[in-house]
Amino acid sequence: RQTNIIWIFFTASSLILSRYQSRSESVLEQIKDLIKFVFLQRFWLLKDLWSFLVVFICFVMFVLWNGGIVLGDKTSHQPKFHFAQITWFLCTCMLFNFPRWMSDMYSFSRNIHRANSKKLLGYFSTFLLTFFVFSIATYYFCYDHPFLQSDNRHYTFYIWKNLVRKYPFFSKAILLPFTATISSFFFVKSLLDAKKSWLWICLFSVCIGMTLIPSHLFEPRYFVIPYLLFEVHAKQTYPKWIE
Repeated sequence: RQTNIIWIFFTASSLILSRYQSRSESVLEQIKDLIKFVFLQRFWLLKDLWSFLVVFICFVMFVLWNGGIVLGDKTSHQPKFHFAQITWFLCTCMLFNFPRWMSDMYSFSRNIHRANSKKLLGYFSTFLLTFFVFSIATYYFCYDHPFLQSDNRHYTFYIWKNLVRKYPFFSKAILLPFTATISSFFFVKSLLDAKKSWLWICLFSVCIGMTLIPSHLFEPRYFVIPYLLFEVHAKQTYPKWIE
């Protein structure tokens, strides 16, 4: 897909972050330090990342030659602010990681009584705020594509027909956002457990958003690359009975 240029950018940026070290815990301070690092190491970056630069130049040439990023029928691939794609992606992550994350959830529930009231309030407030954001964004920025409604050869047709279109409020404002909220916590936790920095997680999240949100069509194959990258970088934990 043409949006793979974003993952080329992510790979190059990850390489830079692997050479960059910051003692600051603030993401904003880390970004400032990173900009200084890039400026000071610009000749090293050109030496080690020239192949990525070639790909970027070729991509720009393609866009100029093609008159846009879309191949084929441009009217059927108009970009939209389709935030529900993030919700669908996180629900997909939950589906494939359900046994592993259920084990983490069980461990969390067993140890939650040890947390003080202030920490519990923080957990609860963060969960409610995240759920509220996902609920509003999913309900108001969830779109059906003509391909989705007309092609019954794909299981997404039946998900949309029997869930989203049949129960619009329950699915878009409650069920999907609730699942995505839980998934987002374990998504971030798995990356933090793998010693990924908040700056790296922000970069990864922004790239996922840039790849998925403009896509009008709900299509799980769009999730393959970000999901595989998540599995590669996340810490792999398993229930004790499997180990």
